[in-house]
Parts: sequence; structure tokens; C-alpha cells
Amino acid sequence: MSKKTIVKICILALVLLFGVVSITLYYRNLSKSSKDFFGEPIWAFKPQSTIFGSLLNDSSDLILQTSGSIYSLNVDSGKTLWQKEALATRSEDSASMKLSGDNLLMPEKNGIIAVYSEKTGELIWKDSSNFENSWIEDIDVSSNTLYVARYSEYLTAYDLSNGEFLWDKVVPSRTSLYVMPDEDKVYLGTGESICAYGAHT
Repeated sequence: MSKKTIVKICILALVLLFGVVSITLYYRNLSKSSKDFFGEPIWAFKPQSTIFGSLLNDSSDLILQTSGSIYSLNVDSGKTLWQKEALATRSEDSASMKLSGDNLLMPEKNGIIAVYSEKTGELIWKDSSNFENSWIEDIDVSSNTLYVARYSEYLTAYDLSNGEFLWDKVVPSRTSLYVMPDEDKVYLGTGESICAYGAHT
């Protein structure tokens, strides 16, 4: 191998090395500047499955619903306060979890509604009715009554404190059900109409 060839190889190696070092430094600085721009998180929490929803209460807890569990996290530290297994429905049209006082209202798979203690994660009650493939479209509470609208064309009422079944109604349409209760009536909205039912019967 001639001296010219060796010199060319050395020059090429130096150019490649310079290029690698330059690119590495560029991306390192870019990463650093992006961190400076966006800021480092105070804490991060990564559950084992996809997050479906989150809910912040008025104290210091953050509730997460994943495909398989519910988590309560401390907002200051990100520490898990409690965790419960609960299978979430996979429909994009299904209702989101809600808070009513210290009660965490949780729509679950197969049209099941469950109520947990927001403070401890203890299961207070879970509806055992069979609503297979009838996901929950919406939930709301008025005067200690929980109203549940399901895709199966049912509006169902429960005693919030103990889960006692109160009544159910067949509704005129299953499209985009949502409920708006007050002390006297339950207003059920669909894609085609709004119907009013007696809140207690």
C-alpha cells in the first residue's frame, strides 16, 4: 500500500471521526436545549397499561384509569397511594369516571358501574347486573341517586350509598346517551330527542 493511499485513508478516517463527534455534540446540545425549553418534570409515573382517563380531586390526589387498573397518586410526589384492579371499557363513546363527594364513580367493562372510596380505594359496591356488551355512555348523580345511561337503551337508577337498584327505563334511542338529573327529573339526551323522566320512579 502506497504512502498516498495511507494518507488518504487517514484523512478520511479523521473526517469521519470529526463528523461523528460533531453530530453527537449537536444532538446532545439539542437534547439539553429542549430540556431547558420544556423543563424537567417534577415527577413522572408510568403505569403498566394504557391510560384511559385522569381526574384531579380538590385536595392532593390524582386518579388515573388504565385499561386494567385504577391508581390514586399524590400530586406532590407522584407516589401511589392505592391501586385497584378494574377493567375499563375500550369504547371511545363510554363514560368517564366521576367524583361525587368521597365516592369515585367508575364505569367498567361490560356495562358494570362500580363505586370506590376516593380516599382509600375500597370498593363500596359494584352493580352485578348483566349488561354484556352494553357499555356505559354517561353517569351523573343527584340527591344521592346515581343515574346510568347504557348503550343497551337503558336508563338505570341506583342508591349511591349502597348500590340498591331503584328502577330502569327503556329509552327511545341508543345514540349518544347523556343524563342531566335534578331533584325532580332526569333529562336523557339522545341523538334524536331529549326525554324527561321522574327522578324517583
